[in-house]
Amino acid sequence: MYLYKSKLEKDVESEKPYIWNTVAGYWKQKDKDKDKGKDKDKDKSTESKYEKLKQELVDVTKELEETSKKISEFKFKLYQLNQDIYKNRLMSYQKKKYSQQRAVKIQEEGFFPSVPKHSLE
Repeated sequence: MYLYKSKLEKDVESEKPYIWNTVAGYWKQKDKDKDKGKDKDKDKSTESKYEKLKQELVDVTKELEETSKKISEFKFKLYQLNQDIYKNRLMSYQKKKYSQQRAVKIQEEGFFPSVPKHSLE
């Protein structure tokens, strides 16, 4: 958006009707009267293009200000879950941990009692 704004500023500056163009044409009034129709159309189109670009630049500037204001005022939403949900989560975590420990203990050799192996001699 900022790049677009800078491009618009350059376009507005390039289309801006400069004062020395009107001053230079002031002394050539007779030439203006001859080409009156052509110059008016050209001047109007240039001015209208300049005005359009200028208005577009103002609109983009306002939009940028509004967007930056929205960004600065933005706050994340905080979602507070019910306490029961937290308890259930902790319980499920503890159950998983306990079942993992139990699975490891079951796999140990000495966990289950073994049948005595007495030899009769």
